Amino acid sequence: MIQFMYIIIKKECVFMKELNLTLRQRQILNYLHNTDGYVTGSQLSKWLHVSSRTIRNDISSINEMLEGSHTTIISKHSYGYHLQSTNSEDLRELTQTSTSFIFKTDRIRHIVLCLCEAEKPMNLYELADEMYISKTTLDSDIRSFKEEYIDPFSIQMTINRSFVQIEPNERKRRRLLLHLYSQGWDYNHRSNTYYKNELISEKLINRCIMAILYTMDCFNIRMEDVNLVHLILTIAISIHRMDEGHVLQDVRSPIYEKPIAVQFVDEVLAFLHDQWDQEFPKAERVEMYELVSCSLIPDIDYATSHDASSYVDQKSIRLTNQYLNAIKEKFHFDFFDNEDFYQTLLYYFYYLSLPSHNLNYDNVIRNTSQQKLSFEMEVAYTVQPFAKETYGRYLDSLELLYLSIMISGAFVHLKHKKMRTVILSHLNMPAAWNIRMQVEHQFPDHIHVTNLVPVYMKDSFDFSSTDLVLTTVRKQIVSDQNISVIHINPYLDEKDIHAIDQLIKQKQYEFLYQKDFPSLLHYFDEADWEEKANDTDFNDLLKRVLTSLKQKDIIDDAFVSDVLCREQITGFANRPVYTLVYLSVPAKQTHISITTLNHRIKCNDQKIRMLIVLALSKEDTGLLYKFQNELYYTDWDPNASRFFKTKIEFMSFFQSVLK
Repeated sequence: MIQFMYIIIKKECVFMKELNLTLRQRQILNYLHNTDGYVTGSQLSKWLHVSSRTIRNDISSINEMLEGSHTTIISKHSYGYHLQSTNSEDLRELTQTSTSFIFKTDRIRHIVLCLCEAEKPMNLYELADEMYISKTTLDSDIRSFKEEYIDPFSIQMTINRSFVQIEPNERKRRRLLLHLYSQGWDYNHRSNTYYKNELISEKLINRCIMAILYTMDCFNIRMEDVNLVHLILTIAISIHRMDEGHVLQDVRSPIYEKPIAVQFVDEVLAFLHDQWDQEFPKAERVEMYELVSCSLIPDIDYATSHDASSYVDQKSIRLTNQYLNAIKEKFHFDFFDNEDFYQTLLYYFYYLSLPSHNLNYDNVIRNTSQQKLSFEMEVAYTVQPFAKETYGRYLDSLELLYLSIMISGAFVHLKHKKMRTVILSHLNMPAAWNIRMQVEHQFPDHIHVTNLVPVYMKDSFDFSSTDLVLTTVRKQIVSDQNISVIHINPYLDEKDIHAIDQLIKQKQYEFLYQKDFPSLLHYFDEADWEEKANDTDFNDLLKRVLTSLKQKDIIDDAFVSDVLCREQITGFANRPVYTLVYLSVPAKQTHISITTLNHRIKCNDQKIRMLIVLALSKEDTGLLYKFQNELYYTDWDPNASRFFKTKIEFMSFFQSVLK
């Protein structure tokens, strides 16, 4: 149980002028602050989907604005960037803002706050003047606001030439505020990472935290951090809105409610009543009851020692079994023997069935998963027809992301054939033996060293029973393309470990191919190429290409609708420069379509130059995994080809990076 000191100490803070840092610059500061050691410019550029030059310019601007403060970003050649700060409170002030309207993200946040607080229609021209922007810019911001906040929460918005207003539904307005404050919550502190608490005071947040944690300790209950934050904010927003005269009037019937959750919430609110002198009518309590009821984490010892039906419903059990059987049939993985995974998956599906199920949105995890877990995402997506049958809906992108992360963990525990490895070293035996010990220690389930061989024997040694050669010299070792060769440092540094790990991941997926396919270069060369297309929107481009394939009778309407549905739900994994679109449902015939663009367009936060569409027959389904494996699970930088527009240019590039 979380230990908490129930003492609130007021600190006298030195006044600091608020700097006009962009959201990206505040993200850089926060990322560096929460990372030990140095972070490379490449890491930051990949995370934020900008160029290394943009990162360098941002850091230069940050250091200029921070001159004279207690904080600076140190740049060290070959190491990267490191944040040095002697005052963490000053740093926290720097990474938050409340008055900057230079950037769209900040303006949309301000629009949410204004519309949630407004009791009458807001004048658009006055709102534009307040943020020092044009009416045209505000109109664009309002459209983005509608997509991110209005549509997902089914809120009615009335807008005409001069005024804008959202429906006076108090419960929906509070959901908007909850969503706004919970996104980007700083789990190192007690507030949003990038924004100050404009409406809810830090004092109120601290009182809510104190009451909730103390009561959790008394009741001996646990919940995940994201749900704890939602409960803190739900109560704080409730108090703030009631203080403003906006009290929930209608008492709705609870959908899901546990007696212990009711007792817990009542105790928390009684504590706050004594501290804050605030009454909480029944209508205010119902959603808190429901939130806590859905958030309680079952005791792990109890869950593992009792039959699953004692703490989850039969629908979740059926969904879990259907899904694991589908994985076994399609991918030949048997996860039923992994009891820990089974219980975790069972609880996750049960959690998704509850009326309130919050998942922590983390940009770092999300961006990494889209590329690095592309195969796991394919396995996760297999659940969709069963989810539709069980929940009446498909899983959304965040729910699939967490499922793919879980699949990745389960995949690690599958037994794989060890790679027969030869160490070819020019150093004396002690050094070669050390390499062997380190490699087998780092990869005990994947590497089996069969021999230590001097370099001079490379031409006479029989490598026919070898899968991998680790060599300390930079020369060609074997001509057999089926044998992997990695050049390593005699001391086996982190770069070497990473290279071996990447190779292991690639090899793990090769058995999914089901048959031997030619190299990707063959398929790129034989593909149907369209060069220098002038499309400016990814969805329009995708629809146009799919329509063309349908007209050629390569795919049918079902294929088109399934691809567009998937793109709408979660999007296809992509790297900078290219994205791969496919469907595991078989096409009439195998056909690969490649479109290059005159100008790069945005796709899932990446700028792409090339669209690759795979339509695969049933016999060639395994080719999908070969494309994923060799395009996504690699270390070569696709940005080197970002200016290419023709088949000749791309073929030359792929010949240099693909085997």
